[in-house]
Amino acid sequence: MNRLLALFIVLLFVSALSAEETILDFASVLDVRKNGDLEVTETIRVRAEGIEIKRGIYRDFPTLYRGPLGL
Repeated sequence: MNRLLALFIVLLFVSALSAEETILDFASVLDVRKNGDLEVTETIRVRAEGIEIKRGIYRDFPTLYRGPLGL
């Protein structure tokens, strides 16, 4: 029984080492409208084991800009 349990633990450990999380494909389309609206469509294909990639990718886009006079 102990040998079986040890073999199971080793196999579990080896499978965890071979797990790979990677971005397989990424495409982004940005549309800036005349009124200043920004529409972003991203298509991302990943291989995730839930170790590093858990909830997706977060983006922050600046919405306030400084003009030549600092306003």
